[in-house]
Amino acid sequence: MNRSNIHVLVAGVTGIAGSYISKHLLDAGYQVSGIARRAPADPIDGVRYLQADLDDAASLQSNIDNPGQYTHIVYAGFAAREGASWSEVSDWNATLFRTLIDWAQTALPNLQRVLLMQGQKYYGSHLGPFRTPSRESDARHEGQNFYFDQQDDLSDAAARCGWSWTALRPHIVCGLNLRASMNPLVLIGAYASVCKALGEPLTFPGKPTAYDTLYQATDADLLGRAGVWSLLDDNAANQAYNITNGDLFRWRHVWEILAAKLNMPLGEPDQRALAPFSVEHADLWSTLARSQNLLEPDIHNLGDWTFANYIISCDWDIAASTVKARLDGFSDCRDSLEMWSTRLDEMQHSRILPRFD
Repeated sequence: MNRSNIHVLVAGVTGIAGSYISKHLLDAGYQVSGIARRAPADPIDGVRYLQADLDDAASLQSNIDNPGQYTHIVYAGFAAREGASWSEVSDWNATLFRTLIDWAQTALPNLQRVLLMQGQKYYGSHLGPFRTPSRESDARHEGQNFYFDQQDDLSDAAARCGWSWTALRPHIVCGLNLRASMNPLVLIGAYASVCKALGEPLTFPGKPTAYDTLYQATDADLLGRAGVWSLLDDNAANQAYNITNGDLFRWRHVWEILAAKLNMPLGEPDQRALAPFSVEHADLWSTLARSQNLLEPDIHNLGDWTFANYIISCDWDIAASTVKARLDGFSDCRDSLEMWSTRLDEMQHSRILPRFD
């Protein structure tokens, strides 16, 4: 395949999944353009940014030039609405994706494949205990889920237009993207840093019953490599894949790593709401940021603190089988505890988190 003829249009390019997939596509020699509602604060060198709204077909039509050049799409968008019900969130995200796919059917004559980013919520991981390890062949859970709508719309459009498609299902994607609202690395690291600055032991603020539950994560670099593979490998056509690090961990062991890294005592689980915690200690974070020239002085801009509480309060096992991806050609994996340890060092070195030397 001639790499110069591949041009990938990435929707959700400023998010953690979209940004890491874009970087790996560029490293592999492919062209990348990204759709963003506004100019990114930290643009990726090599990405051509197109300012357009996914909820406005006219905006896509007028702001995405030369549509014949695009051969692949990555959809890594997610729209959260504060205070909205799950039904409202599902309707909104299904509509956003449908607008893009409807536009692509008429506007992109050379489109070959669409990669849809999903997640373990496809299996109902957000609803309570579910069948684990999840497998791509599992039956859909009852009730509404925008992942179902998006995949159905995509497979129908692909069948009509002669495209292929792939869906990837990671869980809590962990990378160095500072402005991704759902990046647990930054939020958990910031929480631990504030506890350190306060002189408090590192307590686990999630449900005590979640402290020893089996959990999983997906390293953002691994997801980026999986994105390139799934866009371009013939085996991945019209398939869905779980993509995680390939192992499991318990939050207890992550907290032990954090406490050792920051040289602080490890406390007992002490459930607390992190959104109020971030408000209470916003000035302390601002002081740390000024003293160490951190990249983000406003603790509220680090991400969604309510999301951080959610991921550390699931007291049911979260586990996916990645056998299907390995059998079809993507065999990358990463030790999750090593990931947490290494990423903490990287966040301190990159001035995302403060150092305590």
